[in-house]
Amino acid sequence: MRLKAIFYTFVLTIVSMPLLAQQGPWDLRKCIEYARENNLNLERAEYFLEDAALVNQRNRLSRLPSLNGQTSVGAQFGYTIDPTTNTFRSQSIGYNSFSLNAGMTLYDGGRINHTVKQGEASLEAARYDVDAAFNDLSLQIASAYLQILLGDEQMSAAKKRLNLAQLQLEQTDKLIKAGSLPENDRLDILAQVALNEQTLIQAENARASALLSLRQLLQMDLGQPLEIVRPNVVVPEKAAVETFNATEVYLAALNTQPQIKADEYRMEAAEEGVGIARSLGIPSLNIFGNMSTNWSSLGSRLTGEESVVFVPVDVKFPDGTETSLELGQPFPVREDSPYGTQLRDNFGQNLGVSLNIPIYNASNASISKQRAEIAVLNARVTADLNKQLLMSDVQRAVNDVTAAERTYAAAQRSFEAASASLANAQKRFDLGAINTFELTTAQNNNDQSEIELIRSKYQYLFNLKILDFYLGRELTID
Repeated sequence: MRLKAIFYTFVLTIVSMPLLAQQGPWDLRKCIEYARENNLNLERAEYFLEDAALVNQRNRLSRLPSLNGQTSVGAQFGYTIDPTTNTFRSQSIGYNSFSLNAGMTLYDGGRINHTVKQGEASLEAARYDVDAAFNDLSLQIASAYLQILLGDEQMSAAKKRLNLAQLQLEQTDKLIKAGSLPENDRLDILAQVALNEQTLIQAENARASALLSLRQLLQMDLGQPLEIVRPNVVVPEKAAVETFNATEVYLAALNTQPQIKADEYRMEAAEEGVGIARSLGIPSLNIFGNMSTNWSSLGSRLTGEESVVFVPVDVKFPDGTETSLELGQPFPVREDSPYGTQLRDNFGQNLGVSLNIPIYNASNASISKQRAEIAVLNARVTADLNKQLLMSDVQRAVNDVTAAERTYAAAQRSFEAASASLANAQKRFDLGAINTFELTTAQNNNDQSEIELIRSKYQYLFNLKILDFYLGRELTID
């Protein structure tokens, strides 16, 4: 049995491998769509939405009449009541009963209407909660995706620097062998090679970590291939960044961010809760009806015939004489009543209206109303806090974009200067004007400036994507 399970697992793995391989490279849009279908947090949010939809459906159906049936069968022993005659009998009785009950609320102070409106508002809030969860997940995926692209670019640059260092080491070895350079110059180049190898390993580790983060966000198996598309990333001009205004972005975010809409519907649901609590102190009017019948093992019926029983009676005359007479007394003849006949004969109905007037219920209505009013205040405060948090996030995002743009511009200038310095150092080294240490110092400065340039570039891009997020734009990397 175990070997068969292993065989089936092997076959399924072999069959699924071509399907996985056919998926091709993944761009950001494909990652986000895959996460929409597979992420467990989104799935949980969808379940909350389904639950809210069912609650809303139940609230709407509460306007309809209720209809319930009941049946029972059993036996009674000892001194018990015959259910068909409602008389006490001192013997065992078998019984069977059926009933059908219906009811409908005619007026309840608007409780049902408020409950329906509350359910509708809660359903809308749940829908926006799903959208908010999806937006947050999309932003996390975009961050991980950019980190992978950052790792790819850093790895590419690190490999290039390592190859150059290794070529330089080979050239240095030739010059040392020819007697043009001292033996000690080789140590500086070896140190540079080791440093470049370390930088490459760090870039590979960072890229692997970012890829793992993306897999986790996608809820993707480690064995499933995940090849990332490397788009031609275009960094916008400075003029495009200067057009961003925190107030304008905030006003746009108020209309695009689903958590703000969810808060608005939660306030609406809380306000309907006040109406529900208020209805607890208002009289309610209900209509009801009932049909029932029963059967008893002692049930009997008249046959239409009579039997005469003679009973001895002592008679005393006025003269003092006595005699004994037998008087005939008629008794009706009864027989067991059939099951169907009893159900038909015992069938009864009733129809009525009930009025429930709350007088005193331990201040339940008053306390419920106060709690509902507090819930409204709490919902409003929560909405205001989320708006304040959104404003802070937007202000920080706009400030971060501006700072990231300036950092990226400075990194560009630094890299240009370091590249020019390295080119000059290489020429001077070739002419013998500087030693190996001075050349490797220029190389290290150039390497660090390139690393910072790549890092600041993707940090700038990520900050721009955050602004796109608040503006309600689709998260893409072109």
